[in-house]
Amino acid sequence: DLARSLGLLRASPRPYLEETIPYAGRRVGVRLRLLAAPSSPLAVTLAWDDPPGEPGAKATLQNDLDLVVRAPGGESLLPSGPSAKQPTLPAAGAVDATNNLEQVAIPGALPGDYRIEVAGRELARPPQRFALVVSGAPQAELALDADGDGAYAPEDCDDARAEVHPGAEELPGNGRDDDCDPGTPDVAPAPDAGPTRDAGTDARRDAGGDGGAAIAQDGCGCELASAPRDGPGVLGLLVLVAIGRGLRRRATACSR
Repeated sequence: DLARSLGLLRASPRPYLEETIPYAGRRVGVRLRLLAAPSSPLAVTLAWDDPPGEPGAKATLQNDLDLVVRAPGGESLLPSGPSAKQPTLPAAGAVDATNNLEQVAIPGALPGDYRIEVAGRELARPPQRFALVVSGAPQAELALDADGDGAYAPEDCDDARAEVHPGAEELPGNGRDDDCDPGTPDVAPAPDAGPTRDAGTDARRDAGGDGGAAIAQDGCGCELASAPRDGPGVLGLLVLVAIGRGLRRRATACSR
């Protein structure tokens, strides 16, 4: 009964999580915090359902994930397994590019913070979902760092952006809290208002009252006013003819 077995595994006091590697080169971090030394050897296991490969393909894995555990003292621990070229030798830690089940065993683990990293080395068919299980330490605490920036949720207010984390530079005006500090303002400085304009200058520029025709420095209005929208009557046509003659004389004077 596979479904019931999986339910029992999920209900057991064993720290685990599931996450996704979206593309090759992406690295997901997990903080493993041991509050006390475990009574049995600590084991960190990575598993994923690799998609089927093409018949006759040389690559064993389609989506190759790598597991590494960094101890509190800075030591990097790799999955242990037999050598492909010398299987009779004792198992040793090495990068595994063959299996979709990797495990790092830590006998005599000391209390402290361990950083677990899962990296997408090669992803022929992204994305790839994976499961991470910690055995031997039921009271261990796991915190996710999905964007790999070194900050863990919930302290990391946006765990999908590597540029957003506590301690990051706050860039004003971009609409997000870059340093995860609500007290840091995200308001861009106001742009320069520029020199003020004199109302008298605007009046001189439209002395003709046409709403847009500018007056040149010598007082000549060298642009025609816009014609009225409604059709003029006979008296209106005579007025327009008279105005047109006057404007032509002014335009001639301006051209000189």
